[in-house]
Amino acid sequence: MNPIDESTLKGFKYFKPLWPILTNLPQEPSHPPRQLHYDQYLCFILFYFFNPTLTGVRSIQRASQLKKVQNVLGVKSTSLGSFSEAGNVFDHTLLPPMVKALAQKALPQEIDPRLKDLEKNTGRL
Repeated sequence: MNPIDESTLKGFKYFKPLWPILTNLPQEPSHPPRQLHYDQYLCFILFYFFNPTLTGVRSIQRASQLKKVQNVLGVKSTSLGSFSEAGNVFDHTLLPPMVKALAQKALPQEIDPRLKDLEKNTGRL
C-alpha cells in the first residue's frame, strides 16, 4: 500500500464554502455513538471527487490520517470499517442537493460567458 503524498492532493480551497451547507444538514437519526458523522463522510466523498489519486475507500481512509486533510475538512482520522459502514448507514439522497448547491456557487459561469450560453442552448448545465 503506497502512502499518500499530501502535496498531490487538491481541492482544499473549495471546502470553506461547504460549512454553511453542512450546518444546514438534517440531524442524524438516533444511533449508537459514531466516530464518523454524516457531514464528515460527505466531506470525504467530495474530497474524493477533487483527487483522482484517491482511488477508493482505502485511499480515502489513508488520506483521513493526514493533518492537512483533517484540518481543512474538519474531520478526524477514520477507520476503514467506519468509512465502509457509512455508505450503508447514512442517507445518500442528501448528497446530490449539496453538490447542486456547490455547483451553483462555482466560478466558471462567471469567468467564461460561453458557459451561460451553453446552459441557455441546452436548458441544463
